Amino acid sequence: LLLTQYTGQEEAIFGVTVSGRPTDLEDAESKVGLFINTLPLRAKYSQDQSIRDWLQELQQGHIASREYQYTALNQIQRWSTVQGDLFDSILVFENYPIGETLEQDRGLEISSDQTQDQANYLFSIDASLQEDLSLNFLYNADLLEDQYVAMIKRHFEATILNILEGFAKNAAVKLADISI
Repeated sequence: LLLTQYTGQEEAIFGVTVSGRPTDLEDAESKVGLFINTLPLRAKYSQDQSIRDWLQELQQGHIASREYQYTALNQIQRWSTVQGDLFDSILVFENYPIGETLEQDRGLEISSDQTQDQANYLFSIDASLQEDLSLNFLYNADLLEDQYVAMIKRHFEATILNILEGFAKNAAVKLADISI
């Protein structure tokens, strides 16, 4: 929603990270390595669309894209009619309970959960769900100034709150009623 507002376009394409071992891969449980890919997700914006319908459309698009979760991004780029990069912003949702799993199964304790990430994209939102929802905003500081990231963060928080409040009041609330 914010990308469409910032660009003035009726649609935005951003990357979403998917991970998981293919069920049809022989001996998948014995393979070493990460099975992670970033796929393009198209979010269309229509002011007269309800929040409910828009969120359902996004979810269906994400589910449909999973068919290509093991396809190389450069192959998807070749299939696309988009010239240049497919996207320069990504959303990563990490939903695995690392600390809890390690402590229960192995008796290990994690003393620090901080990581140092390199921003390979202009802008990334890294969301993780443990006891609370945590959002990290990563960006290429050579291309995006701190003040703009702070503004995006404020807009993101306000928009999420507006969407949740609007949805709680009435799921048929239109996207046009959501302001940043």
